[in-house]
Amino acid sequence: MKKDISTEEKILTAAGQIFKSKGYAGARMQEIADKAGINKAMLHYYFRSKKMLFDKIFKEILSSFHQNIVKILNDDINWEKKIIVLTERFFLFVSKNKDIPIFIFNELHKNPEFFQKQLLRFETIRNSSFFKELKTEMEKGNIVKTDPLQVLIHIFSGMIFPVIAEPIISSIGDFNNDGFESFMYQRKEIIPKIIIEYLKNNGEK
Repeated sequence: MKKDISTEEKILTAAGQIFKSKGYAGARMQEIADKAGINKAMLHYYFRSKKMLFDKIFKEILSSFHQNIVKILNDDINWEKKIIVLTERFFLFVSKNKDIPIFIFNELHKNPEFFQKQLLRFETIRNSSFFKELKTEMEKGNIVKTDPLQVLIHIFSGMIFPVIAEPIISSIGDFNNDGFESFMYQRKEIIPKIIIEYLKNNGEK
């Protein structure tokens, strides 16, 4: 039997939705097969185990995220613009994929060894032109001396945490769904300003 690309795509789409909503432990192959519109035997023909299917989906999520981030980090724009663009892109990512950050963090705590192997590819981030430019500016005394990773993590955590804590934040702010979206939009504007202002004007130079 020859594997059909469209059938595999249906499986991956269905599995991605179920894994993200129920996690690895809560997902069932029969449920994935039903959602993909195929029988369980066909599902096992394409993916012999739940782990194989999960690994492929998670690797694709990380790969897509990694490629987009590295592209921006190496774009031919200065470090200030990169901070703004990174925040903008990450805002769009979490706005459209609110389930992914929660899914990643849940699975990270359950299977840290698997994640550590996948994250080795992120070494390219430390070798990016963004990191090199920040280090050069630090050596010149133009900006605060700090690990460039702190800058990147500040952007990511600043956008991810509110998504994970949305019920609490919405309760405190008395937000409906539109109110929370407006709150996140404000963060997209505030975070780059805070980071750039800190690098330029505060701390030991």
